[in-house]
This record gives sequence, C-alpha cells and structure tokens, in this order.
Amino acid sequence: MSNAENINVCIRLRPLNQREKDNNDYNTWNIEQNTLTNKKNSKIFYTYDRIYDETHDTSIIYKELAKPIIEDAIKGINGTIFAYGQTSSGKTYTMQGMTKLAIQDLFQAINHEKENNNREFVLKVIYTEIYN
Repeated sequence: MSNAENINVCIRLRPLNQREKDNNDYNTWNIEQNTLTNKKNSKIFYTYDRIYDETHDTSIIYKELAKPIIEDAIKGINGTIFAYGQTSSGKTYTMQGMTKLAIQDLFQAINHEKENNNREFVLKVIYTEIYN
C-alpha cells in the first residue's frame, strides 16, 4: 500500500475480552476481502481499504500502514496516523503498539542518517487522546 498523497481507511477487529467471553458474546461480523458484513443482517455491510481481524498482530498493521509514513517523515514529509472508534474498540491498544514501533524505526533511521550523512533532525510529535 502506497501512502503517498493517500488516505487509507482501515479497521482492526479486536478479539473478545474476558467479560465478553464470560457473557458468551460472539463476533457479529464476517470478513470477506475488504468488506465487513453483519452476520445477522447481510444488508448491513461496510467496505474499507483494508481489514485486520483479531489474528493480525500490531506489528503487521504497523508494517503495512504506519511504517511508510515514518519512512516519509525521515524524508521531511509530514504524515498523520489517526485512530477513531467507539470506546473499548482497541484504538489505544493499537496506537500504543504502533507508536513504540514507530519510535524504534524513527530513531534507528535518524542514527543511520547522522552517521552516514551528518544530518541533524528536529522532531515534533503530537499524541492526543480525546475521551468523551
């Protein structure tokens, strides 16, 4: 997936938490390619650029979606990763994991550039979480 001048709308279905398992809840969505269909009502469906199910590790999502944005940032191109969803949908969990991976890649790239090209970097990072 190329991120150059694109907006990609992707979702991640999180696994059921323990409370949901204890209540015998279940996933009400069926994934087929990049479309989610409600198992109870097939007329309810949503199509995205990419869907990640509960088996996808955060590192896979980072590699496919965020890493190209970080690589562009090293080149001086601004980028944004935006997570939106209802409470308890897994936004913070996903973003914390991707932030950790992004910081590792960013500082590794900066160190490489400084050693080979004697470049200096100024980093400005904004992390905002809006609740309610």
